Amino acid sequence: MERVEPIRLVFDENTPEEKEYVIEFSRKTCADAEKGGFSAEKVDTEILTQIPLLFFYGLKMHHPDIKKSESDRLLFEDLGGISKELIERLIELYGSPYKTLFNETGKPKNPRMTVRL
Repeated sequence: MERVEPIRLVFDENTPEEKEYVIEFSRKTCADAEKGGFSAEKVDTEILTQIPLLFFYGLKMHHPDIKKSESDRLLFEDLGGISKELIERLIELYGSPYKTLFNETGKPKNPRMTVRL
């Protein structure tokens, strides 16, 4: 399974902010996003609510104390919106942890355990 590189938001060196933001997902942040109302199936139909939620929960993995208002400021003011490429990468990052649930080879990942059906 190939790792998807996280998104890094880096302020220009001429801005007063020196912070770097990293967007990535873990199983926990994916579960939190689902509990918080995010639905991958609704991304195309509820763009104005789903994309900002996805962006917010992607920030939560590395910035657990970030508030939704700060995430919205980053998205709408500092970035000035979101590109199609960024949306595609967010969705790709969101999907990465789900791959850990599936074993496509049929061979045990943990050789100490056997599955009997």
